[in-house]
Amino acid sequence: MNRPFVSGLGWAAALLTVSATGCGKGDFATATVTGRVVHQGQGVPDVGVSFAPKGDGKKTSPGKPAIGVSDASGNFALSTYEEGDGAVVGQHQVSLSRDPEKGDLPGKTPENLMLEVKPGENAFEIELK
Repeated sequence: MNRPFVSGLGWAAALLTVSATGCGKGDFATATVTGRVVHQGQGVPDVGVSFAPKGDGKKTSPGKPAIGVSDASGNFALSTYEEGDGAVVGQHQVSLSRDPEKGDLPGKTPENLMLEVKPGENAFEIELK
């Protein structure tokens, strides 16, 4: 199921809301996360990418979600606390969405997509089916 995507200034407001809530920057380690959204081998532009950390049961909060938007080639970089800082280290539920004005996603988002962010640099390719 494709989720609605926040566009224009709404996207900026959503990013600020995510940045202003939750824990402070020093509470959770982040790692660089980049990637590409593809469909039939081609990059998909204008896709909102969200990595929501899943708790390990040891902390009450698993950390803040990371978000990014794919460029004209389908490439994205995630931000959690500040631009380009990546995502919280650990397991994440990944979701994709698109501004309806840009059209529907050209394929289906993988169901229950979980990816692990490890310390250092992480690169993922997310394929729409």
